[in-house]
Amino acid sequence: MQSVGSLDTAINPQVASVRPSKTMVMTDLAREMREAGVDVIALTAGEPDFDTPAPILEAGREALRCAPARAPPELQHQRLSALRVPPVVQL
Repeated sequence: MQSVGSLDTAINPQVASVRPSKTMVMTDLAREMREAGVDVIALTAGEPDFDTPAPILEAGREALRCAPARAPPELQHQRLSALRVPPVVQL
Protein backbone atom coordinates (compact mmCIF):
# COMPACT_ATOMS: atom_id res chain seq x y z
CA MET A 1 0.00 0.00 0.00
CA GLN A 2 1.42 3.35 -1.03
CA SER A 3 0.33 6.21 1.16
CA VAL A 4 0.62 9.93 1.61
CA GLY A 5 0.05 10.74 5.24
CA SER A 6 -2.92 8.50 6.03
CA LEU A 7 -4.28 8.47 2.44
CA ASP A 8 -4.01 5.24 0.46
CA THR A 9 -2.76 6.06 -3.04
CA ALA A 10 -2.82 2.48 -4.35
CA ILE A 11 -6.28 2.82 -5.89
CA ASN A 12 -5.65 6.19 -7.55
CA PRO A 13 -2.27 7.95 -7.55
CA GLN A 14 -4.04 11.32 -7.92
CA VAL A 15 -4.94 11.00 -4.24
CA ALA A 16 -1.34 12.08 -3.57
CA SER A 17 -2.24 15.57 -4.84
CA VAL A 18 -5.02 15.97 -2.28
CA ARG A 19 -3.97 18.18 0.60
CA PRO A 20 -5.31 17.38 4.06
CA SER A 21 -7.86 19.81 5.44
CA LYS A 22 -6.55 22.42 7.86
CA THR A 23 -9.08 21.19 10.42
CA MET A 24 -7.62 17.68 10.29
CA VAL A 25 -4.05 19.01 10.43
CA MET A 26 -4.89 20.94 13.60
CA THR A 27 -6.79 17.97 15.06
CA ASP A 28 -3.79 15.70 14.44
CA LEU A 29 -1.44 18.29 15.98
CA ALA A 30 -3.64 18.51 19.10
CA ARG A 31 -3.64 14.70 19.38
CA GLU A 32 0.15 14.55 19.02
CA MET A 33 0.59 17.27 21.65
CA ARG A 34 -1.79 15.46 24.01
CA GLU A 35 0.17 12.23 23.49
CA ALA A 36 3.36 14.16 24.34
CA GLY A 37 1.81 15.18 27.65
CA VAL A 38 0.75 18.72 26.76
CA ASP A 39 -2.59 19.81 28.28
CA VAL A 40 -4.59 20.67 25.13
CA ILE A 41 -8.14 21.85 24.60
CA ALA A 42 -8.88 21.14 20.93
CA LEU A 43 -11.65 23.23 19.40
CA THR A 44 -11.06 22.12 15.82
CA ALA A 45 -13.17 19.13 14.77
CA GLY A 46 -16.47 20.29 16.19
CA GLU A 47 -17.01 17.24 18.33
CA PRO A 48 -18.48 18.54 21.58
CA ASP A 49 -18.00 16.42 24.66
CA PHE A 50 -21.54 17.10 25.88
CA ASP A 51 -25.03 16.08 24.85
CA THR A 52 -27.16 18.42 22.78
CA PRO A 53 -29.27 20.53 25.19
CA ALA A 54 -32.93 19.50 25.42
CA PRO A 55 -34.33 22.85 24.11
CA ILE A 56 -32.26 22.47 20.93
CA LEU A 57 -33.42 18.88 20.43
CA GLU A 58 -37.05 19.94 20.90
CA ALA A 59 -36.64 22.87 18.48
CA GLY A 60 -35.31 20.45 15.86
CA ARG A 61 -38.20 18.06 16.41
CA GLU A 62 -40.70 20.92 16.13
CA ALA A 63 -39.09 22.15 12.91
CA LEU A 64 -39.42 18.66 11.43
CA ARG A 65 -43.06 18.43 12.52
CA CYS A 66 -43.89 21.80 10.90
CA ALA A 67 -41.90 21.35 7.70
CA PRO A 68 -43.83 20.53 4.55
CA ALA A 69 -43.42 16.90 3.57
CA ARG A 70 -43.05 17.75 -0.10
CA ALA A 71 -41.70 20.59 -2.14
CA PRO A 72 -44.24 22.96 -3.71
CA PRO A 73 -45.34 21.83 -7.22
CA GLU A 74 -43.27 24.51 -9.00
CA LEU A 75 -40.09 23.28 -7.29
CA GLN A 76 -40.96 19.66 -8.00
CA HIS A 77 -41.27 20.55 -11.70
CA GLN A 78 -37.88 22.32 -11.68
CA ARG A 79 -36.21 19.34 -10.02
CA LEU A 80 -37.75 16.91 -12.48
CA SER A 81 -36.77 19.10 -15.43
CA ALA A 82 -33.16 19.20 -14.22
CA LEU A 83 -33.08 15.40 -14.02
CA ARG A 84 -34.59 14.66 -17.42
CA VAL A 85 -32.49 12.41 -19.58
CA PRO A 86 -32.74 12.57 -23.38
CA PRO A 87 -34.60 9.61 -24.87
CA VAL A 88 -32.48 6.62 -25.72
CA VAL A 89 -32.11 5.98 -29.44
CA GLN A 90 -32.70 2.35 -30.25
CA LEU A 91 -30.82 0.91 -33.21
